[in-house]
Amino acid sequence: MTNSDKIKAAAKKAGYSTRKEYHTFNQWNSLGYNVKRGSHALFTCVLWYGKPCRVSLFSEDQVTPTDEKATELYREMEEKALQDEENARRKQIRNLVRSTKISISSVGSSNIPDFNSYRIHHINGVILSRSGAAIDSFYQELSGMFPDVFPDDITNPTDQLLFVNNAIAC
Repeated sequence: MTNSDKIKAAAKKAGYSTRKEYHTFNQWNSLGYNVKRGSHALFTCVLWYGKPCRVSLFSEDQVTPTDEKATELYREMEEKALQDEENARRKQIRNLVRSTKISISSVGSSNIPDFNSYRIHHINGVILSRSGAAIDSFYQELSGMFPDVFPDDITNPTDQLLFVNNAIAC
């Protein structure tokens, strides 16, 4: 039986939830938390640290993050918020591109080897139609809305189509 199994068994025996985390004072400190002042151990149990040792255990409700841990937690929350914002932006771009029918000239499509195979392979990407918006004007519109994603120096319609397809594939 491992120490974590012994802790769960002791928590259950003492009438505490086995879903919470319980650690010793030193373990909480090594994880970057301080046990709150005036907190008393919830229960004790015998763990194996080279020899049997009776230890006092505290729950996650009885600890607060140290300054370093709080900074780390804040940084993680900030990174998650940025990722969520970026994902929402990518979703907006993907929805805009997928909801717009795009046309490319026969000259532009001839620059893509086996264009029909390319069109079928990318069926979940750009919707190509004979009567849709021209790729060059649609790309300029995207470049105006999302200049950091769609650079305005791409002027070849074939390259624009390939770039838009790659942008929504990410």
